[in-house]
Amino acid sequence: MLCIDNFDKCKNTTYNISSGIGYSIYDIAKEIIKINNSKSNINIKKSRTGEVRRFIANIEKIRKVVGYIPKYDIHDGLKLSISWFNNL
Repeated sequence: MLCIDNFDKCKNTTYNISSGIGYSIYDIAKEIIKINNSKSNINIKKSRTGEVRRFIANIEKIRKVVGYIPKYDIHDGLKLSISWFNNL
């Protein structure tokens, strides 16, 4: 909604929308298992050459332009996403 309210500032450019905090796939998998009360196992394989282990989106641009502040941490964001998918 921030970009809609500030359309003239936001148009014709791209922004990263995230928490600005990086998580490994393993951390995310553990959180999904926890949220779902699952007994699933995580199988870790050897990393492939060039594989990105952790990606952190830079949110400074959107923060400076419209004052973006993330509303959800990884736990709450995953919980909302899982709930949405379960209700499809």
